[in-house]
Amino acid sequence: MVMLKILDGSTDISNAYVGILTAQAQDGDIKGALNIAKKMKDYELKSETLTYIAQAQAQGGDIAGAKKTFQEALDSADNINDAFYKCARLIRIADYQEKCGDSKVALHTLEKALFVSEIIEDEFLKNLLLRNIVMATALLGYYDTAYDNAYTIDDDQFRSEALRSIEKIKQEKEVK
Repeated sequence: MVMLKILDGSTDISNAYVGILTAQAQDGDIKGALNIAKKMKDYELKSETLTYIAQAQAQGGDIAGAKKTFQEALDSADNINDAFYKCARLIRIADYQEKCGDSKVALHTLEKALFVSEIIEDEFLKNLLLRNIVMATALLGYYDTAYDNAYTIDDDQFRSEALRSIEKIKQEKEVK
């Protein structure tokens, strides 16, 4: 009974369950974690869990498996109805894709997030996520794209923060 509630996302225990499956994957039981994660009905939690499992796969050296699981996380994210949560999830997936050394795929994921952000009605949330997309794009080293995206931000403060972040990231990468 409890398992069913967790799998359908109807309880707050679901967030704890993400942590349990992540720990399970990090301890080496990727197959078991994947089998349970794929049964989750809450697409946001499922996508989040699959993202963490993919990261564990990459850290364990299974890059091909990680790429497949990241794709499953993206597929799950595509089913998230709320544009804000979908966009935020895509940004997180891109972050982990980059950490696993897949910058071009991460950029593509950020492009999807940018597209989704266009339908977010709340201007504050939209500009917040646009700023995060810009910063993530700059971290990937795609500065021209980051600048282009920064100028799509309507809010002066968020746009200014994004532009300053690009410069800061560029300076930090030049030092390394």
